[in-house]
Amino acid sequence: SSGINAESGVFRGHKKDKSLPLWLALHFSFFSSKHNKQKASSRKLNHLKMVFAVVGITGNVGGHTADHLLKSGRKVRAIVRDEKKGEPWKAKGAEVVVADATDEASLTKAFTGVEGVFLMLPPLIGRPNGRAENSKIIHNYINAIKNAQVKKVVYLSSVGAHLSSGTGPILNTHDLENELFKLHDVATASLRAASFFENTLQNFKAAEQYGQVHSYYANPDAKFPHVATTDIGRAAADTFAQEWKGHRIIEVKGPKLYSINDVFKIISEVLKKEFKIVSIPPEN
Repeated sequence: SSGINAESGVFRGHKKDKSLPLWLALHFSFFSSKHNKQKASSRKLNHLKMVFAVVGITGNVGGHTADHLLKSGRKVRAIVRDEKKGEPWKAKGAEVVVADATDEASLTKAFTGVEGVFLMLPPLIGRPNGRAENSKIIHNYINAIKNAQVKKVVYLSSVGAHLSSGTGPILNTHDLENELFKLHDVATASLRAASFFENTLQNFKAAEQYGQVHSYYANPDAKFPHVATTDIGRAAADTFAQEWKGHRIIEVKGPKLYSINDVFKIISEVLKKEFKIVSIPPEN
């Protein structure tokens, strides 16, 4: 009755597997069996003419989303704050539009004329008023979507976004989901992504340079899902290619669970070096 559909998409995210990334395990047919080949071909051509705006394109997830859209033959509108940062995307064939998430009018202009928008929030980690700042950005997103009459929104969320407390920065995605769920006549898809494999890269540098890494986990042996950001981008691009109504929740994660100790063991094997693990108490 809520109009929100929960799904699960599993990706293979381990960088040693050269077959990556695997196709998103979402079982939705792009064309109805009632359509004949001629109608399906016409519909596909129409989709290839559609433009999709990407927020956060200079980052990992937004960049991979744009890459997968371009590779599928779709048109991309790169939304950047600094026009110079859009030059690499212009060279790839994307349209570049300058807009700022804190400026509703510029967002409305950037979203106008597109079939769909990919959204994500800036992390703002460590900012004392980060959640309040993101709340203003969410407000601008919602108004710009309405004003520009956007039909589809796919956005980066997180595992744990359904919780209303106790999740730290993930609360920002909780707020984003709740506001997007209120939209009518807009098809939305929340990509609740697992922990990024890329987040472990900082541990490589610490282990190699300083011979130690910090562990912030209360239970370093607890296993949890991970995913590579390129697979999140593929999930976003594949979702845009589908037709749906209402609000969807799609879990995006790899096929295997890893503990932080598993991650540290892999780092040690890759570097061929032993290092010290320093546990940081939760109160710190």
